[in-house]
Amino acid sequence: MTVRTAEQASDALAADLIWRRKELTALRFLSSKARQPDEQRSLLRASVPLLYAHWEGYIKRSSAVYLEFVAWQRLRNNELSAHFLALSARAKLRAVQSSERIVGHLTLTNFFLNEMTKRGDIPPSISTKANLSSTVLREIFLALGLEFSEFSTKATLIDEKLVSRRNTVAHGEYVVVEEADYEDLQGQVLWMLDRFRTQIENAIVLRRFSSAPVASR
Repeated sequence: MTVRTAEQASDALAADLIWRRKELTALRFLSSKARQPDEQRSLLRASVPLLYAHWEGYIKRSSAVYLEFVAWQRLRNNELSAHFLALSARAKLRAVQSSERIVGHLTLTNFFLNEMTKRGDIPPSISTKANLSSTVLREIFLALGLEFSEFSTKATLIDEKLVSRRNTVAHGEYVVVEEADYEDLQGQVLWMLDRFRTQIENAIVLRRFSSAPVASR
């Protein structure tokens, strides 16, 4: 699905979250109905990497939806917000970082002197580094110009209860996952995904990707 309008973006964000929520709910239902303690423990352990997969998958997919929407706005570099201008110039910035040769610095200087009226080069995706910790999440928020403050209190939950536990299970190590603990973890992860979706929708409506955003009321 091509994402050119705010409505298409909203539909894509909603649809992608709906199927993930349904799958997690289905597995949670199975674990709650398990007749044997060993069976329930196994299902709860299996739920952790699946929950993480949807955590990383939705953040990556919804970021891509936002980036595709912004790309279709066909804004020039001088019309982009600082965050998206940084994304547009990222390849040139990396060239400067990887070399001390003057040619890299001249390339970057030329970009800001002569390419500001050219169409922005918006990347199709943002890397989650295959390990979506709170640190990586903060970088994604910064890159997209979103507000991280309401997620800052979730750092321990993300890093220790989700990412670290997922790694433990994925590496074949044994860990006990209590039913109440998992119930709380799934609820909070789904809340964060829903808030991420809302922030992107608000950013689109308020044109926060632009150097001339719409004033919020």
